[in-house]
Amino acid sequence: MRLAVSFSGGRDSLVVLHQAIQEDPNIPVVFVDTTITLPESLEYIKWLADEWGLNLHIYKPRHDFWWWLERKKIWPTKNMRWCLTKLKEQPFRQARRDLNLDGYITGLRRKESLRRHAWAKKSWHKISRYWLINPILDWSHEDVRRYIKKHNLPINPCYKLYGWSECWYCPYMGKATAIKIYTRHPEFAEKIMEYEKRIGASFYFHKKVYISELLKQTTLHL
Repeated sequence: MRLAVSFSGGRDSLVVLHQAIQEDPNIPVVFVDTTITLPESLEYIKWLADEWGLNLHIYKPRHDFWWWLERKKIWPTKNMRWCLTKLKEQPFRQARRDLNLDGYITGLRRKESLRRHAWAKKSWHKISRYWLINPILDWSHEDVRRYIKKHNLPINPCYKLYGWSECWYCPYMGKATAIKIYTRHPEFAEKIMEYEKRIGASFYFHKKVYISELLKQTTLHL
């Protein structure tokens, strides 16, 4: 079975990446840039690729987040994550074809989501039609922390900056994280506000919240 590592830049996928390159230093590593990737995260991934000599392949979706937002006319929500299917799954399918893969090694953990409770360590992705190999599926957060400490792995600086390493817009993002990101990167807040004028509030924290309202709370979270 020909596999690549699905590397997100997060702690969990860092662990499986480190494990995988011990077995095969030249294993393909696929990172999907969703077009709203945190810039510090993208810098870290490229730095790590140079530092570890990774066989890194960066893929992007055919259309960016804003192209899809124009057509969907609704921000992604926890119950309707169109960003996942449009910005992540499509590039992974393209990488599978380009690299002649059977599937991906992932850092998915069961405790991270109720949806993963029924998953196996080897799962078939019915929609995208590739295998997912999940070696740390049953690991705890503490297991991950201990492994990183034991091997002195360099973690993404976004955790220290924001407590978060994913996209700079996400329905799962906490309020404090959002404030930290948009205070450090006001250009991202301005971009979101452009679309809020036509599409409505971008976040939901017990109620719909506009970026301008969110940034008024800056001093409470920094």
